[in-house]
Amino acid sequence: MEKPGGALEWSRNHNAEFELDKTALICVSRRCSPDPSNRTKTIPIARPAITIRQHTIQPSKSHKFLGVIVDEELRFKEHASYALAKGTKYMMACSRMTRPTKGIHGRLLKKLYEGVVVPKMLYAADVWCAGLLEKGRGKKNGGRGARGFAAKMTRVQRMASSMITGGMRSTATDVMDAHANILPFQQLLRKICYRAILRMATLPPNHPLFKGIKSAYENCAIHNFDATRKSPSPIHSLLKAFRTNPNRMEKILPVRHYTKWHPDVTTEIAEDSESALKADKDAQEDI
Repeated sequence: MEKPGGALEWSRNHNAEFELDKTALICVSRRCSPDPSNRTKTIPIARPAITIRQHTIQPSKSHKFLGVIVDEELRFKEHASYALAKGTKYMMACSRMTRPTKGIHGRLLKKLYEGVVVPKMLYAADVWCAGLLEKGRGKKNGGRGARGFAAKMTRVQRMASSMITGGMRSTATDVMDAHANILPFQQLLRKICYRAILRMATLPPNHPLFKGIKSAYENCAIHNFDATRKSPSPIHSLLKAFRTNPNRMEKILPVRHYTKWHPDVTTEIAEDSESALKADKDAQEDI
């Protein structure tokens, strides 16, 4: 940053000084070294500090970046705990609106859960939940079942399905999910991650992520989607789980309009079904 033409010189030329007091340092590595006090155990390697303009920045174990808590080993355990607490907080707020004798209806609570709680709790799930995709396939299909914080997040959905259906505490989770017409949590997680990798596979060639996604798919395809990388990225994990080929996907180009643009299609909504049928018969437009 301090070299000629570096980041500090750029910040001075563009009048955008860096606030070094708010600068965080994370040394990402999973390497371990022998513990001097116990030879049978290992400890993480030492993380060095850096000094910028006489300001020493000590390494942090985790830091929040773009809404995701990134830790030094990229295991996202801190963010999983944060997401679990956030989902529980929102469900407790929803429980105050539902009472046996008063409150909102179950179908409205379902909309709140799917439209508010799930997006808040599983924000950027394709980044920090990519390692849990195989667990949703079941033990017979090579999965391992729900473990760890994925099982804890299932409890949040159980709270939602219990409030939606009004079921008893002893009711099985699968039964309440079926009556509430919501996906099991593992399948919900796979759905969100699949939509994310499908959206990335439809990016046009001029997009900055296009080459990286194509290279990741070719790397997975060479090894027949079976080889396990030492440090797989979330994109590699998603491509391995869903085998989405970006070369066979239709590219969706971004659409831009001028500020004075107006749609050339006139929308008319009939008042009743008879008027709608009559308008359909009288329509002469070619589609």
